[in-house]
Order: sequence, then C-alpha cells, then structure tokens
Amino acid sequence: MKDIVGSRFRYRWILATVILLSSMALIAFNYYSIKLLASVRALRNAQFVYVKAQKSAIRGLSVFVYNQRSEYYEIFKSNISIPIADSLARTGWEKGKSHDFVKKAYLKGQNYPHDLGDILWLFQNFSQLNYFKTGFHYWRSSDYYVGQLWILGEKIHRESTTHQFSIQKKEIFTKAINQVCRNLDGTEEKFSEMLVNISNSVSRWLLILNIIFILLVFLNVGLFFNKLMKQLKDALQQIEAQNKAKEEFLSVASHELKSPITFMKASIQILERFAKNTPETKKIHPFIVNSGKQVDRLNNLVKELLDVTKIQSGRLTLNKEEFDIDALIQEAVEEKKQLHTHFLLIKSLASAKVYADPNRIYQVLENLLSNAMKYSQSETEIVVWSEIQGDKIKVCIKDEGKGIPEENQAMLFDRYYRVESTQHTVQGLGLGLYICSEIIKSHDGKIGVESKSAEGSTFWFCLPLLKAESKIEIPIGK
Repeated sequence: MKDIVGSRFRYRWILATVILLSSMALIAFNYYSIKLLASVRALRNAQFVYVKAQKSAIRGLSVFVYNQRSEYYEIFKSNISIPIADSLARTGWEKGKSHDFVKKAYLKGQNYPHDLGDILWLFQNFSQLNYFKTGFHYWRSSDYYVGQLWILGEKIHRESTTHQFSIQKKEIFTKAINQVCRNLDGTEEKFSEMLVNISNSVSRWLLILNIIFILLVFLNVGLFFNKLMKQLKDALQQIEAQNKAKEEFLSVASHELKSPITFMKASIQILERFAKNTPETKKIHPFIVNSGKQVDRLNNLVKELLDVTKIQSGRLTLNKEEFDIDALIQEAVEEKKQLHTHFLLIKSLASAKVYADPNRIYQVLENLLSNAMKYSQSETEIVVWSEIQGDKIKVCIKDEGKGIPEENQAMLFDRYYRVESTQHTVQGLGLGLYICSEIIKSHDGKIGVESKSAEGSTFWFCLPLLKAESKIEIPIGK
C-alpha cells in the first residue's frame, strides 16, 4: 500500500514538472513570438512612413519639373529627408554608432517613438538570418534609389536656376524620375512581401506550437490519470482481498470460539451451583457469578461478529412468519425487567401482525433495550410503545440518558462506529446498531434515532404491516 501511495506521489511530481516545464516553454515561445510580430509590425510602420515620404517627394519633384515653382522643390526636399534619415539610422546601427545617434536619425525619419525598441531588437537578433538578410538587402536597394532620386532632384534644381525647361528637357527629367520610381516600387514590393511572409509564418508556427504544447499537457494529464486509476483499481482490489480475508478470519474465529465458550458457560454454571453448598465455597460465589457475566459478554461479542460476517457475505437468512409484534415487545421488556436496574414501562402497544423473522426482530428489540440501559443511569425510566403509521408499525424505545449530539447521529448505524464520549465508559465493538439496521432494512423497514444532548434518546424502527407472502428464507445482501 505504501508503494502505491509513494508511486502516486512520484507520478504526481512528474506530471507537475512536465506541466510546469511545458507551460514555461509555452509562455517563453508566446512571448518571443508576440515580440517578433510586434517588431515586424513596427518595421511595417517604418516602411509605410518611408514609402509615403518618398512618393510625396517624387510627386513634388515631378510637379517642380513642369512649373519650376520653388515651393514644390521644398516639398521634395522635406519629404526626401525622411527616408534618408531612416537610412542613416539603419546604417548607423550596422556601423556601431551610438544609441543616441540612431534614435535621433530614426525620429527624424518621422517614425513612431515607441516602435524604436522593437525595431532595434529585431535588427540585433535577426538581421543575420538569411530570410531577414534578403529583406534588408531590398531595403538597402531602396536607400540606393532614394539617393539617386536626391541627386536627380539636386541636378534638376541647379538647372532650373539658369533657364526654363524645354518640353524635351521636361520629358527627359520625367522619364528619369519615373525610372527611379519603378525601381523603388520593385524593391519596396519585395520588402513588403517579406514582412507579410514573416508575419504569416510566425502566426502559423505560433498556432501550431501552441496546439502541440496544449496536447502535450493533456497527454501527460491523461497518462497520469490512467496510471492513477490503475493504481486505485489495484488498491481497491487489495482492500477487497484484505476485507475478504478479514471476514473469513472473523467467521472461522467466531465458529471456533463458540464451542469453548459453551463449555466455559456450562462449567461456570456447575461451579456456581456447587459454590452455594458450603460456607467456604460461598466466599468465591461472587467471583464465579462475575465470570459467568464475562462469558456471556464474550458470547454476545462472538455472536455479533458472526452476524456481521454473515451480513457482509450475504449468508444471513431470515425465517419469516406471521406473528403479533406487540407480544414480542412484551416478551423482550419482561426479560429485561429481570435485571432490576431500570424502570421499564410499556406506554401503549398497537395490536398488529407482521410478517418477519421473530428471532431477528427480538434481537433488534433486545439490543435497543440493552443500549437504553447501558447509556442511561440506573433506576431511570425506559419507556416503550408502538403505533400504527399508515401501512407500517413504528416501535419506539425512549431512555433518559445523556443524549447523542446531532453530528454523531448520522453515523450511529455504521459498522464499528461508537460515539467518542462513551468509548471509555461503555464496552462494545460498535456492531449492535449496525446489525439492527441491516436486519430492519432486510424487512423493508426503517430505523432511526431522535435525540438531543441531556434530554435522552428515542430509538425507533418501522416494519410493514402483514401482507400475504410465501414463507421462504431470504438472504440479506451486502
């Protein structure tokens, strides 16, 4: 049993470790995946600002070629400075420039300040990977074409200060601007495609690995549960085998004890008869009487154990017959009156017939009366009565004892249960009420108790009134 418990705790620790490690790995993977997605998003924001500015610069330069108005050249200059600043930030980072230099260039490129950390983290950790290398190569190509656009804009501006452009000249400049624009569009499209692919790949792997980790946790929980259930099944089988062995031992021991107890009882009765004959032997007469009482007590315990083993194994039979239960009650009360320890009163008896085993019902009455006498002070009243309730007869036995706390009442009829406050003052195994309960239940009846502390207890049981039944032996199941 200890091995099973130890193994169960060992598997519990293994499961907890696997779940902890899997959860930590899942959290770490999700954290870096989300950070990578955030960095890619920041990079896309930077690209959006970059593309928007260079297109605005191209539009400004194209309009300037046709009207040579200085305000359009200023539009070109202010917008082209944005991708140039962005390029300076990236090249500064690659060449090991200071963080302040990179930050100033990045902000001059009109990028979002909170995106700076994510972009720098992406460059620092992934810029050497082939996939990112290819993407950054496209961005460097865009920087090259932005530089060409700047040079072209300077050339156009210088020539505009000396003369007006002819239609032919305008077409030449426009063609050069369009060529740079196509080159930029091509590289920017490839870079955008790379960012989209990265986002899709990270999202896909994030989903796949999350599913894998979750399935891993569920798999381990399932394996642990299966192992635990197998261990519980083995433990239950061991307990059942031990209980069976215990019941068999009790049955054999009870049977083996009956013969010597009977012999002891007979011997004590003979000794008690002879002890009264002479003055010398009269001195030991009280000891012989006490010995007889102890043998009776031992005999009752053996009977209880034997009844319990029969009940548990389903071998206790009932020999039912029709009889007057009020007569049986009077017989049980009259027998207990012979002890002269309490005032036993029959309050009222309902005249009724039942179809039951009279010996077993008498056993119930005898046990309940004995308990009433054991758990109340001598020379107090014990009242017995019966009454008809519908199709049942209810028999009640009330004492003037200490009463039973409400929290203990539900367990009174359990096997081996005894109220803790009486364990050291009243002897017994805690089987009497359990046997009574099983006997009454086997007659389709009910048994219970009504009690309050310091107000005594009333034990009762109900039996069905007489019905036409065949007189057969009915075994009591477990």
